[in-house]
Amino acid sequence: MTEPSASIRVGAFKCFSINYHAPPDLTIMHHRIHFGSEHGFDAAVDEPLLIAGLKAGYALPYECGTGTCGTCHTSIREGTVIDPWPNAPGLSFGKRAKNGVLLCQAVATSDCRLPDALSKKREEFLPPVRSFEGKANATNETDDVARISVALDKPITFLPGQYALFKLPGVAGYRAYSMANSATTQTSLLHFYIRRVGGGSASPILTSAIDLPVQLVAPLGNAFLDSGSKRNLLCVAGGTGLAPLLSIATGALELGMLREQRVDLFIGVRTPSDIFANAVLQRLVVASAGAVQVNWCISGDGQFADWKGKRGMVHEVVARVIEDLPERQVYMGGPQPMIDAMLRMLLKSRVKRSQIRFDKFS
Repeated sequence: MTEPSASIRVGAFKCFSINYHAPPDLTIMHHRIHFGSEHGFDAAVDEPLLIAGLKAGYALPYECGTGTCGTCHTSIREGTVIDPWPNAPGLSFGKRAKNGVLLCQAVATSDCRLPDALSKKREEFLPPVRSFEGKANATNETDDVARISVALDKPITFLPGQYALFKLPGVAGYRAYSMANSATTQTSLLHFYIRRVGGGSASPILTSAIDLPVQLVAPLGNAFLDSGSKRNLLCVAGGTGLAPLLSIATGALELGMLREQRVDLFIGVRTPSDIFANAVLQRLVVASAGAVQVNWCISGDGQFADWKGKRGMVHEVVARVIEDLPERQVYMGGPQPMIDAMLRMLLKSRVKRSQIRFDKFS
């Protein structure tokens, strides 16, 4: 049975539908999304507007791509959309009450018009966003972290630090994970580090994957390596937030940046048993002739008698160790509390916001 839809109208236009159960019109394969002019793009009937727009080359606003940050919030000026996650954290009650939608969630059910301000095209140096199919395989690194390798159906190029959106069998919506390898030249193999989350729907599947069919949309993200910067790099990670920073450090090496620059990499974990990717990191240190320095920071309260490395919250360790913070180009990856703590410390230390890059995830 089809449930009745609840719709909100603005002026003469029905602009937002929350009918989750209406059967799709199988004779329609896509809808036209336009900006009030000849500019626009086609969106498949099951494709979020954000993904369709990025693939068409439009610079639509976003950060997480999964409904948590709210950066892609906008309004639909004409047409109807369906929202599969109306309680997404990125769509507050106030935004919802004003007919707001998240582009990463909204799926068109008719031709639509977006605000003209969103019609800007993406910068030409950015690699194109495309859809991929692949097979995922997991290798355990610790009790709850696995290295996921995904063999793609076609080559990809991405900027160090970018991420992919995963679509998994039987899991609603998309999940964002950052690539840990670099692709300054084309590659058909991607690597990720993913923590198994208790009660999660996606991470348990991926961290136990054996030839698992997956769909990806990539590359996305704006916290990529600034290859034109001459500053020394400071990379700070919390747990598996190491993945994009490993990509950035590797990319800096491949691009020849480390002949004159250095990378200080700090990774915060709770206990020594949580350390992962150590062999990959050590190979990077050797390949860079010491231009990359790795600092593990243990924040747990245990004694850890055999641990001779750094102790404390990672942002506190960075503040103690790095003396030239205002001169650094800073990249961060990790949980929101760590990012927030780092931002407060960096801005207090007079690091310019333009020197700091990170993507918001939760």
